[in-house]
Amino acid sequence: MNLKLAVSPPPTRVAIMEQLAGVLRDADASTTNIESALARTNVSKEAVTAEFGGSRQLLVAMVAQLSESMSAPLTDDSSRSELRERLLAFGQRVMDSYATSHLRGLYRIAVTEAIRHTGLGRDFYEVGPGRLSQRLADFLQVAQAEGALRAADPHLLASHFLALLRANVESANTFPHELATNPVARAVYVRNAVELFCEGIDGGTAPC
Repeated sequence: MNLKLAVSPPPTRVAIMEQLAGVLRDADASTTNIESALARTNVSKEAVTAEFGGSRQLLVAMVAQLSESMSAPLTDDSSRSELRERLLAFGQRVMDSYATSHLRGLYRIAVTEAIRHTGLGRDFYEVGPGRLSQRLADFLQVAQAEGALRAADPHLLASHFLALLRANVESANTFPHELATNPVARAVYVRNAVELFCEGIDGGTAPC
């Protein structure tokens, strides 16, 4: 009698990203290349190539996915009554991603991998920080057109707001423990950043 062993189907695109995300959430600062991270999953190199074209494309796809999630609170129908609330929701998404997701691990790997792979830094930036900044700038521009925000370069405003959010969280090795472990502390941090941003751009007279 011939017995045939069941062959597990190859992991899907989503399953691959979820496995790698789980590894990166627990990874320390020594994990600086995509191959070593993938080696800690059950995903084969062949599966990555079949679904993404290669590990470099997987890295870019994962940061693009996070950018979409973080920018979700930003829409094109802002109004004065909800501008602050949407900035708070956006800021909270960004901070939660830094604190609890695989975002910092992806950034750490991208910085290292960009040295080896020409064009990776550009691709990573375009779908990651570049896209996030552009989505915020578009949102602020709509708010300006509706009178919810004073006129100014929306890209500069977006850069300023993101800088306020990232002031203490850019370094994967020094992310404040309280922010990483305490959701209430993150909410307070975001609210303070939004208050500072709104009061600063309106000169303290007509905060957004």
